[in-house]
Amino acid sequence: MNILLIDDDPLFSMLNKRMIRTIDKEAEFYICENGADAIDYLKNCIAENIKLPDIIFLDLNMPVIDGWEFLKEYDSLRAFVDNRVMIYILSSSISPYDVSRAKEMVYVKDYLPKPVNKATLELVLSTVC
Repeated sequence: MNILLIDDDPLFSMLNKRMIRTIDKEAEFYICENGADAIDYLKNCIAENIKLPDIIFLDLNMPVIDGWEFLKEYDSLRAFVDNRVMIYILSSSISPYDVSRAKEMVYVKDYLPKPVNKATLELVLSTVC
């Protein structure tokens, strides 16, 4: 399973990576600290015919390009992206506006509040396996 973690907090990314490794030891990760780097990574995957991530875990509040801007840019790539790529927003925001806005986007699978626990990650990963 290929996982793209997009989060500007290296500690959070490391903890999620470790927790996911306890569930799937074979998982491969690519980590981006902002949405711009993640869009560049996806464009490179498309151009070089590299396997796209199965799951994208996306933070909303980041520098350069935040999660909402990433989703706007991602929408323009959707014609080239396999529809099986699942995006999960992981955010510390519990704003009802953010939650409802995310759920309106057809390519966002779910909105998960930080911190994410192991049981939630197991459930998410089981949808891919």
